[in-house]
Amino acid sequence: MDRYLCAKCLRRFPINKALDGYAQGYQCGFLCPLCGANLVENGQSDDIDNLQYGYRYAFLVFIIARATPYLPWQLDTFTSDVANECLLMGSLLLAPSLVFLKINAKRIFGHRLVFTRIILHKT
Repeated sequence: MDRYLCAKCLRRFPINKALDGYAQGYQCGFLCPLCGANLVENGQSDDIDNLQYGYRYAFLVFIIARATPYLPWQLDTFTSDVANECLLMGSLLLAPSLVFLKINAKRIFGHRLVFTRIILHKT
């Protein structure tokens, strides 16, 4: 289950515990059940920050994606060059991805923390 991090009180609460503030005059966002702050999602979460080797894996994916068209060996499985490049990239990333998923299984398939920001006035 995902959780919100309140931008005002800095405490975490389950997403399903967020309160609808429409009856109190808040037309946008939701209310923190712990402190009552009017919040909206900040558009980011702790996904890559919370993963072991997260930035290294993202950098590896970027390097392989950029280098795939220029590698000396290419696949000729499909008639489309794009499909062949995608297959080559997928085969090059298969082993690192499986190791990455094994290392981070609890974090990837467990709780996710969603950041919020405060709405300063009623809208």
